[in-house]
Amino acid sequence: MTIHHLILLCDFLAGILIGGTIIMLLLKIAYNNRIFDLPGTRKVHELPIPRLGGMSFLPAVIIIVASTIVVLYSRNLTSVSFGENAHFVQMTYMLVSAVILYLIGVTDDLSNLDYRVKLVFQFIASAVLVFAGLRIGNFYGMFGLHEIPAWFGIPFTILLLMFVTNAINMIDGIDGLASGLCLISLGRPSWGRCSRSGCSTCSGSGRSGPRFSWATPVP
Repeated sequence: MTIHHLILLCDFLAGILIGGTIIMLLLKIAYNNRIFDLPGTRKVHELPIPRLGGMSFLPAVIIIVASTIVVLYSRNLTSVSFGENAHFVQMTYMLVSAVILYLIGVTDDLSNLDYRVKLVFQFIASAVLVFAGLRIGNFYGMFGLHEIPAWFGIPFTILLLMFVTNAINMIDGIDGLASGLCLISLGRPSWGRCSRSGCSTCSGSGRSGPRFSWATPVP
């Protein structure tokens, strides 16, 4: 096991620890303030369960990824400077996009936002990622298509990101399903070391998600 694999393992375990700790605090807040997700047609639970579980992920990711970057550079474990690494720039934009979705998600948990408001902010968050250069530019033979022009790739990427966001939101009504599928998708990170750190952290904190979803229902 190399030092970088060890760091990724530490990120994963720290994600479980920090994410679980935050979730336990959120459980207490939800119970004390009666913030519950009520049963519905898209949900399998028959009794109200605590909300706010998604609030644990982003703080855990920011804390651990920032700590990992400090360790990598303070111990000279990477030779790439901030200015030379495009991944840092892309990760900054990703953080901005994540914060937008995070704030909208928290607000929706507390006050049930109108779907049109959520769509507007989902569009903004998706556009931020595209502005960072994260867009689909080639189908690599799928549907008989290869390289596609920007005028098609940009709106297609934005719509796809919004589709995936809402798809995950839809299946979130089934306890543990959304966090489980996200864990699978994060199982093979392909970016640089800091991006892999983010994936490992998300995977670790995502392990705490089902704990919140399957929390004791409120009679």
